[in-house]
Amino acid sequence: MPFKPIKRGYKVWVRADSKTGYVYEFNIYTGKREDQAPEVGLGVKVVKSLTQKLIDQGFRGHVAFDNFFASYELLQYLFENGIYATATVNSGRSDLPLILKNAKKKNVSRQEKIHLERGEYKWRTKNNVSFIMWQDTKIVTVLTTAFHPKICQTIYERKQKDGTKKTYPCPTAVLEYTKRMGGVDRFDQKRSTYEVGRRSKKWWLRIFYFCIDLAITNSYLLYSSNSRVHSIMPQLAFRLSLARGFINNFSSRRKSLDTQPMYHNKKPKMSDNYQKTGSVIDDLRFASVGTHKHERLPTYRRCRVCSTKTNNKRSKIQCSRCKVPLCVVPCFDIYHEQK
Repeated sequence: MPFKPIKRGYKVWVRADSKTGYVYEFNIYTGKREDQAPEVGLGVKVVKSLTQKLIDQGFRGHVAFDNFFASYELLQYLFENGIYATATVNSGRSDLPLILKNAKKKNVSRQEKIHLERGEYKWRTKNNVSFIMWQDTKIVTVLTTAFHPKICQTIYERKQKDGTKKTYPCPTAVLEYTKRMGGVDRFDQKRSTYEVGRRSKKWWLRIFYFCIDLAITNSYLLYSSNSRVHSIMPQLAFRLSLARGFINNFSSRRKSLDTQPMYHNKKPKMSDNYQKTGSVIDDLRFASVGTHKHERLPTYRRCRVCSTKTNNKRSKIQCSRCKVPLCVVPCFDIYHEQK
Protein backbone atom coordinates (compact mmCIF):
# COMPACT_ATOMS: atom_id res chain seq x y z
CA MET A 1 0.00 0.00 0.00
CA PRO A 2 2.27 2.82 -1.24
CA PHE A 3 0.13 5.69 0.04
CA LYS A 4 0.01 4.45 3.65
CA PRO A 5 2.54 5.42 6.37
CA ILE A 6 3.14 1.70 7.01
CA LYS A 7 3.31 0.33 3.48
CA ARG A 8 3.62 -3.38 4.27
CA GLY A 9 1.74 -5.46 6.77
CA TYR A 10 -1.44 -7.46 7.23
CA LYS A 11 -4.93 -6.16 6.46
CA VAL A 12 -7.90 -6.89 8.68
CA TRP A 13 -11.50 -6.17 7.69
CA VAL A 14 -13.44 -5.11 10.80
CA ARG A 15 -17.07 -4.45 11.73
CA ALA A 16 -17.04 -2.30 14.88
CA ASP A 17 -19.49 -0.29 16.97
CA SER A 18 -19.63 3.35 15.84
CA LYS A 19 -19.75 4.84 19.37
CA THR A 20 -17.34 2.72 21.41
CA GLY A 21 -15.20 0.95 18.81
CA TYR A 22 -16.10 -2.53 20.12
CA VAL A 23 -15.24 -5.10 17.44
CA TYR A 24 -18.08 -7.49 16.62
CA GLU A 25 -16.47 -9.37 13.76
CA PHE A 26 -13.25 -9.34 11.74
CA ASN A 27 -11.68 -11.14 8.78
CA ILE A 28 -7.99 -11.29 7.92
CA TYR A 29 -7.31 -10.63 4.25
CA THR A 30 -5.26 -13.49 2.79
CA GLY A 31 -5.06 -12.30 -0.82
CA LYS A 32 -6.36 -13.83 -4.01
CA ARG A 33 -6.40 -17.59 -4.19
CA GLU A 34 -4.73 -19.34 -7.09
CA ASP A 35 -7.90 -21.25 -7.99
CA GLN A 36 -10.02 -18.08 -8.17
CA ALA A 37 -10.52 -15.47 -10.86
CA PRO A 38 -9.10 -11.94 -10.38
CA GLU A 39 -10.85 -10.16 -7.52
CA VAL A 40 -13.53 -7.87 -8.89
CA GLY A 41 -15.68 -6.09 -6.35
CA LEU A 42 -13.53 -7.01 -3.35
CA GLY A 43 -15.16 -4.32 -1.18
CA VAL A 44 -18.64 -5.69 -1.94
CA LYS A 45 -17.57 -9.20 -0.92
CA VAL A 46 -16.09 -7.91 2.35
CA VAL A 47 -19.24 -6.02 3.38
CA LYS A 48 -21.49 -8.94 2.48
CA SER A 49 -19.40 -11.38 4.52
CA LEU A 50 -19.25 -9.09 7.58
CA THR A 51 -23.00 -8.44 7.52
CA GLN A 52 -24.14 -11.99 6.78
CA LYS A 53 -24.63 -12.82 10.48
CA LEU A 54 -26.77 -9.70 10.90
CA ILE A 55 -28.94 -10.77 7.98
CA ASP A 56 -29.29 -14.33 9.30
CA GLN A 57 -30.38 -13.02 12.71
CA GLY A 58 -32.94 -10.64 11.20
CA PHE A 59 -31.08 -7.61 12.56
CA ARG A 60 -32.31 -4.21 11.36
CA GLY A 61 -29.57 -1.68 11.86
CA HIS A 62 -27.41 0.88 10.12
CA VAL A 63 -23.90 0.36 8.74
CA ALA A 64 -21.49 2.95 7.37
CA PHE A 65 -18.41 2.45 5.19
CA ASP A 66 -16.18 4.46 2.87
CA ASN A 67 -15.86 4.67 -0.91
CA PHE A 68 -13.65 1.56 -1.21
CA PHE A 69 -16.70 -0.63 -0.50
CA ALA A 70 -19.61 1.50 -1.76
CA SER A 71 -21.71 0.78 -4.83
CA TYR A 72 -25.36 1.06 -5.79
CA GLU A 73 -25.81 -2.73 -5.99
CA LEU A 74 -24.39 -3.22 -2.49
CA LEU A 75 -26.67 -0.67 -0.81
CA GLN A 76 -29.70 -2.06 -2.62
CA TYR A 77 -28.72 -5.60 -1.54
CA LEU A 78 -28.38 -4.53 2.11
CA PHE A 79 -31.71 -2.69 2.05
CA GLU A 80 -33.50 -5.72 0.63
CA ASN A 81 -32.08 -7.75 3.52
CA GLY A 82 -33.20 -5.31 6.20
CA ILE A 83 -30.01 -3.29 6.77
CA TYR A 84 -29.76 0.46 6.19
CA ALA A 85 -26.47 1.84 4.91
CA THR A 86 -24.72 5.16 4.30
CA ALA A 87 -21.43 5.51 2.46
CA THR A 88 -19.29 7.89 0.51
CA VAL A 89 -18.83 6.83 -3.09
CA ASN A 90 -16.05 7.30 -5.62
CA SER A 91 -17.09 9.87 -8.20
CA GLY A 92 -15.52 7.79 -10.98
CA ARG A 93 -17.95 4.87 -10.68
CA SER A 94 -20.00 4.09 -13.76
CA ASP A 95 -23.32 3.54 -11.97
CA LEU A 96 -23.74 7.13 -10.71
CA PRO A 97 -26.21 9.74 -12.05
CA LEU A 98 -25.34 12.05 -14.94
CA ILE A 99 -25.49 15.18 -12.76
CA LEU A 100 -22.13 14.22 -11.22
CA LYS A 101 -20.52 13.58 -14.58
CA ASN A 102 -21.78 16.93 -15.91
CA ALA A 103 -20.38 18.69 -12.84
CA LYS A 104 -16.96 17.05 -13.36
CA LYS A 105 -16.62 17.54 -17.12
CA LYS A 106 -14.81 20.62 -18.38
CA ASN A 107 -15.87 20.50 -22.04
CA VAL A 108 -19.60 20.82 -21.30
CA SER A 109 -21.67 23.84 -22.23
CA ARG A 110 -22.81 26.23 -19.51
CA GLN A 111 -26.42 25.12 -19.94
CA GLU A 112 -25.55 21.47 -19.26
CA LYS A 113 -22.80 21.96 -16.67
CA ILE A 114 -23.93 22.05 -13.03
CA HIS A 115 -22.31 24.60 -10.76
CA LEU A 116 -22.94 24.44 -7.02
CA GLU A 117 -22.16 27.09 -4.45
CA ARG A 118 -20.88 26.09 -1.05
CA GLY A 119 -23.67 24.40 0.92
CA GLU A 120 -25.81 23.59 -2.13
CA TYR A 121 -26.57 20.01 -3.12
CA LYS A 122 -28.31 17.92 -5.74
CA TRP A 123 -29.81 14.47 -5.36
CA ARG A 124 -31.26 11.61 -7.37
CA THR A 125 -32.92 8.33 -6.36
CA LYS A 126 -33.05 4.88 -7.89
CA ASN A 127 -35.24 2.25 -6.26
CA ASN A 128 -34.38 2.54 -2.54
CA VAL A 129 -30.95 4.18 -2.92
CA SER A 130 -30.46 7.94 -2.81
CA PHE A 131 -27.46 9.70 -4.35
CA ILE A 132 -26.47 13.07 -2.86
CA MET A 133 -23.91 15.48 -4.31
CA TRP A 134 -23.05 18.24 -1.81
CA GLN A 135 -20.66 21.13 -2.37
CA ASP A 136 -18.22 21.79 0.48
CA THR A 137 -14.58 22.69 -0.15
CA LYS A 138 -14.87 19.95 -2.76
CA ILE A 139 -17.82 17.95 -4.03
CA VAL A 140 -18.89 15.26 -1.53
CA THR A 141 -20.78 12.29 -2.96
CA VAL A 142 -22.85 10.02 -0.70
CA LEU A 143 -25.10 7.00 -1.19
CA THR A 144 -27.71 6.22 1.46
CA THR A 145 -30.78 4.11 2.11
CA ALA A 146 -31.36 5.43 5.65
CA PHE A 147 -32.15 9.14 5.17
CA HIS A 148 -34.38 11.05 2.82
CA PRO A 149 -32.28 13.23 0.49
CA LYS A 150 -34.53 16.27 0.98
CA ILE A 151 -33.84 16.46 4.74
CA CYS A 152 -31.20 19.10 5.35
CA GLN A 153 -29.75 20.80 8.46
CA THR A 154 -28.02 24.19 8.67
CA ILE A 155 -25.52 23.45 11.41
CA TYR A 156 -22.36 22.88 9.42
CA GLU A 157 -19.89 25.65 10.36
CA ARG A 158 -16.93 26.74 8.29
CA LYS A 159 -14.34 29.38 9.16
CA GLN A 160 -14.08 32.28 6.74
CA LYS A 161 -10.98 34.20 5.66
CA ASP A 162 -11.75 37.06 8.05
CA GLY A 163 -11.91 34.67 11.03
CA THR A 164 -15.69 34.58 11.37
CA LYS A 165 -17.76 31.40 11.20
CA LYS A 166 -20.62 30.86 8.80
CA THR A 167 -23.19 28.09 8.83
CA TYR A 168 -24.02 26.17 5.67
CA PRO A 169 -26.86 23.76 4.94
CA CYS A 170 -25.74 20.15 5.02
CA PRO A 171 -27.74 17.02 4.14
CA THR A 172 -28.57 14.82 7.11
CA ALA A 173 -27.00 11.83 5.38
CA VAL A 174 -23.59 13.57 5.34
CA LEU A 175 -23.80 14.56 9.01
CA GLU A 176 -24.89 11.10 10.10
CA TYR A 177 -22.14 9.49 8.06
CA THR A 178 -19.58 11.70 9.83
CA LYS A 179 -20.94 10.64 13.23
CA ARG A 180 -21.06 6.92 12.47
CA MET A 181 -17.90 6.49 10.41
CA GLY A 182 -15.34 6.23 13.21
CA GLY A 183 -15.79 2.95 15.08
CA VAL A 184 -12.75 1.23 13.58
CA ASP A 185 -10.60 4.31 14.18
CA ARG A 186 -11.66 4.40 17.85
CA PHE A 187 -10.69 0.76 18.23
CA ASP A 188 -7.31 1.33 16.55
CA GLN A 189 -6.62 4.31 18.80
CA LYS A 190 -7.21 2.34 22.01
CA ARG A 191 -5.43 -0.75 20.72
CA SER A 192 -2.29 1.08 19.58
CA THR A 193 -1.87 3.03 22.85
CA TYR A 194 -0.57 0.04 24.83
CA GLU A 195 -0.27 -2.70 22.20
CA VAL A 196 1.65 -5.85 23.08
CA GLY A 197 3.02 -6.41 19.57
CA ARG A 198 6.76 -7.00 19.19
CA ARG A 199 9.06 -7.42 16.20
CA SER A 200 9.49 -10.99 15.08
CA LYS A 201 10.74 -12.92 12.07
CA LYS A 202 7.68 -15.17 12.28
CA TRP A 203 4.77 -13.54 10.46
CA TRP A 204 2.06 -15.37 12.40
CA LEU A 205 3.18 -13.77 15.67
CA ARG A 206 1.92 -10.40 14.41
CA ILE A 207 -1.53 -11.93 13.94
CA PHE A 208 -1.32 -13.54 17.37
CA TYR A 209 -0.41 -10.22 19.02
CA PHE A 210 -3.28 -8.52 17.19
CA CYS A 211 -5.75 -11.09 18.54
CA ILE A 212 -4.47 -10.52 22.09
CA ASP A 213 -4.80 -6.73 21.72
CA LEU A 214 -8.27 -7.21 20.23
CA ALA A 215 -9.43 -9.30 23.21
CA ILE A 216 -7.98 -6.89 25.78
CA THR A 217 -9.37 -3.79 24.07
CA ASN A 218 -12.82 -5.33 23.72
CA SER A 219 -12.82 -6.37 27.39
CA TYR A 220 -11.82 -2.84 28.43
CA LEU A 221 -14.62 -1.35 26.33
CA LEU A 222 -17.12 -3.69 27.99
CA TYR A 223 -15.72 -2.78 31.40
CA SER A 224 -15.97 0.96 30.63
CA SER A 225 -19.60 0.62 29.50
CA ASN A 226 -20.62 -1.13 32.73
CA SER A 227 -22.95 1.22 34.62
CA ARG A 228 -22.24 -0.54 37.93
CA VAL A 229 -18.62 0.63 37.92
CA HIS A 230 -18.51 3.97 39.76
CA SER A 231 -14.94 5.03 38.90
CA ILE A 232 -13.56 3.81 35.57
CA MET A 233 -9.84 3.03 35.74
CA PRO A 234 -7.66 4.10 32.80
CA GLN A 235 -6.66 1.54 30.20
CA LEU A 236 -3.08 1.21 31.49
CA ALA A 237 -4.29 0.37 35.02
CA PHE A 238 -6.81 -2.07 33.53
CA ARG A 239 -4.08 -3.86 31.57
CA LEU A 240 -1.80 -4.02 34.64
CA SER A 241 -4.61 -5.41 36.77
CA LEU A 242 -5.45 -7.96 34.08
CA ALA A 243 -1.81 -9.06 33.82
CA ARG A 244 -1.49 -9.46 37.60
CA GLY A 245 -4.67 -11.48 37.62
CA PHE A 246 -3.22 -13.86 35.01
CA ILE A 247 0.07 -14.36 36.86
CA ASN A 248 -1.65 -14.37 40.28
CA ASN A 249 0.67 -11.59 41.56
CA PHE A 250 3.73 -13.76 40.90
CA SER A 251 7.06 -11.97 40.73
CA SER A 252 10.62 -13.26 40.51
CA ARG A 253 11.67 -10.29 42.68
CA ARG A 254 9.35 -11.13 45.55
CA LYS A 255 12.04 -10.60 48.18
CA SER A 256 12.73 -7.03 47.10
CA LEU A 257 9.02 -6.12 47.44
CA ASP A 258 9.28 -6.26 51.24
CA THR A 259 11.87 -3.49 51.29
CA GLN A 260 11.16 -1.46 48.16
CA PRO A 261 7.81 0.06 47.14
CA MET A 262 6.37 -0.55 43.70
CA TYR A 263 5.86 2.85 42.06
CA HIS A 264 4.60 3.91 38.68
CA ASN A 265 7.33 4.77 36.21
CA LYS A 266 5.24 7.60 34.82
CA LYS A 267 4.89 10.58 37.14
CA PRO A 268 1.24 11.55 37.63
CA LYS A 269 0.00 15.02 36.79
CA MET A 270 0.15 17.53 39.63
CA SER A 271 -3.17 18.57 41.13
CA ASP A 272 -4.57 20.02 44.33
CA ASN A 273 -5.13 16.59 45.85
CA TYR A 274 -1.88 15.08 44.59
CA GLN A 275 -0.59 14.51 48.13
CA LYS A 276 -3.73 12.53 48.95
CA THR A 277 -3.85 10.26 45.89
CA GLY A 278 -0.26 9.01 45.98
CA SER A 279 1.52 6.88 43.42
CA VAL A 280 1.36 3.34 44.85
CA ILE A 281 -0.30 0.82 42.55
CA ASP A 282 -3.78 -0.17 43.79
CA ASP A 283 -3.07 -3.90 43.47
CA LEU A 284 -0.20 -3.56 45.93
CA ARG A 285 -2.04 -1.10 48.14
CA PHE A 286 -5.10 -3.26 48.80
CA ALA A 287 -3.54 -6.77 48.59
CA SER A 288 -2.84 -8.57 51.89
CA VAL A 289 -3.59 -5.56 54.07
CA GLY A 290 -2.63 -7.60 57.14
CA THR A 291 1.03 -7.34 56.12
CA HIS A 292 0.90 -3.53 56.18
CA LYS A 293 2.31 -2.53 59.58
CA HIS A 294 3.58 0.60 61.31
CA GLU A 295 7.22 1.48 60.93
CA ARG A 296 9.13 4.32 62.57
CA LEU A 297 10.94 6.95 60.50
CA PRO A 298 14.13 8.76 61.56
CA THR A 299 12.60 12.16 60.66
CA TYR A 300 9.16 13.69 60.26
CA ARG A 301 7.57 13.48 56.80
CA ARG A 302 4.32 14.81 55.40
CA CYS A 303 1.31 12.55 55.86
CA ARG A 304 0.01 11.26 52.54
CA VAL A 305 -3.68 11.50 53.58
CA CYS A 306 -4.30 14.59 55.68
CA SER A 307 -1.42 16.88 54.75
CA THR A 308 -2.27 19.63 52.24
CA LYS A 309 -0.68 22.79 50.96
CA THR A 310 -2.46 24.89 53.56
CA ASN A 311 -2.45 22.38 56.44
CA ASN A 312 0.96 20.75 56.84
CA LYS A 313 0.66 17.50 58.85
CA ARG A 314 3.79 15.46 59.57
CA SER A 315 4.38 12.01 61.05
CA LYS A 316 7.30 9.77 62.00
CA ILE A 317 5.30 6.63 61.14
CA GLN A 318 5.11 4.97 57.74
CA CYS A 319 3.65 1.78 56.27
CA SER A 320 6.26 -0.98 56.26
CA ARG A 321 5.05 -2.29 52.86
CA CYS A 322 3.97 0.83 50.95
CA LYS A 323 6.75 3.04 52.41
CA VAL A 324 4.28 5.93 52.69
CA PRO A 325 4.30 8.29 55.73
CA LEU A 326 0.94 8.26 57.54
CA CYS A 327 -0.59 9.38 60.82
CA VAL A 328 -1.34 6.43 63.07
CA VAL A 329 -4.96 7.44 63.65
CA PRO A 330 -6.99 7.65 61.48
CA CYS A 331 -4.92 8.12 58.32
CA PHE A 332 -3.31 4.65 58.37
CA ASP A 333 -6.70 2.91 58.20
CA ILE A 334 -8.18 5.40 55.74
CA TYR A 335 -5.29 4.97 53.32
CA HIS A 336 -5.72 1.18 53.19
CA GLU A 337 -9.50 1.15 52.84
CA GLN A 338 -10.76 0.62 49.29
CA LYS A 339 -13.88 2.71 48.74
